[in-house]
Amino acid sequence: MASRYSQRVDLEHWNSSHALAVLSVPPGSRVLDLGAADGSVARALKERGCVVWGIEFDERAADAASRVCDRVIVANLETPDAFDALDGETFDIVLALDVLEHLRDPTPVLRRAAAYLTPKGVAVVSIPNVTHGALRVSLLEGRFDYTEQGLLDRTHLRFFDRRSAERLIEGAGLTIEQTLRVRRELDETEIAVSKDSLSAELLDRLSRDPDATTYQFVFVAALKARLPASPPGGTLAERLIAENDSLLKQFRALETYTRSVEADRAARLEDAARLQAIRLERDELVQELERRVQEAHGLHADLKQSKAEVVVKEGFISDLRQQLTSLATERDESNRKRKKLAARCEELTAQVNELRRKTNSAGFRIVQAVIRRLRSFPLVFKPARALARRIAGRGAVD
Repeated sequence: MASRYSQRVDLEHWNSSHALAVLSVPPGSRVLDLGAADGSVARALKERGCVVWGIEFDERAADAASRVCDRVIVANLETPDAFDALDGETFDIVLALDVLEHLRDPTPVLRRAAAYLTPKGVAVVSIPNVTHGALRVSLLEGRFDYTEQGLLDRTHLRFFDRRSAERLIEGAGLTIEQTLRVRRELDETEIAVSKDSLSAELLDRLSRDPDATTYQFVFVAALKARLPASPPGGTLAERLIAENDSLLKQFRALETYTRSVEADRAARLEDAARLQAIRLERDELVQELERRVQEAHGLHADLKQSKAEVVVKEGFISDLRQQLTSLATERDESNRKRKKLAARCEELTAQVNELRRKTNSAGFRIVQAVIRRLRSFPLVFKPARALARRIAGRGAVD
């Protein structure tokens, strides 16, 4: 394939299709690399003492690969003469790494390549998994966006899930001996997925489906006429993938624990924020209570002052009531005296009227004349005056 698919093969980080493929090739093997690109995989194989032939359609990539490979054939894998230069050659390994999905009809190509395997040879095929969880979520969200590389590489002509990939390999006259997996979590691919937007039920279902985290399948397949047994304990690739699965389980357990710790921390932070809010509210209430206590003290002092004023005013009112009572008594006495005086006045008026009546009488005038005559006779005047008083019936006559 074109050089844009080239990458350095790091055997220390074997969770990639190229690393798993190289580790599946015994050192010193003769290898036919279909779609050799710029020779990245061939370089790793040459370091393991392998003889590598490559077939590459892109001339510039083929030129780069020729500096690494023992021989490079520039050809389109789907043309009838693509394998003509291999007449008489056999290989221990046929590699078809991330190449079959770029072909219109990959089954005949793989069948023709398998024809150059030795009786004990195997084909190592890597194919992107179209049922990866990230792509499933993307489809659920109504998205199917092509990318420059990856699951939805814009140059892909075919898309495979595990079953269709297995049918492809079996259709090429091969029997799958091992199925290895390159794993990527939902948020570790080129397809944008946010786990936070997914339901817990969906995440749980995807986590229980091994295909949902399989980014690429790597199949090791032998000719149907031969079914070699795996060595004790499995191949290196099997042991590595088993270790990878164990590490993934540990990672998921750690991730679950981390999420629980983060959730607990978030809850604690929320509780701390709530406690801080409660403390602030408490401080505000304490300040309000202190203010109201001060107001109460002020009101209490005002009340004491008011009580003192009330006592003084009550004393003043009591004095006023006594004075009013005394004035009422005096008024009653005054009324009684007034009535008595009025009665006396009436009595005196009657006496005056009676006296006037008498003074107007002839006898009184005679008596007055006698009195005037008697004044000149003191010895006779006093008895005469007493007599006149008796006659008049009231006070002294002046």
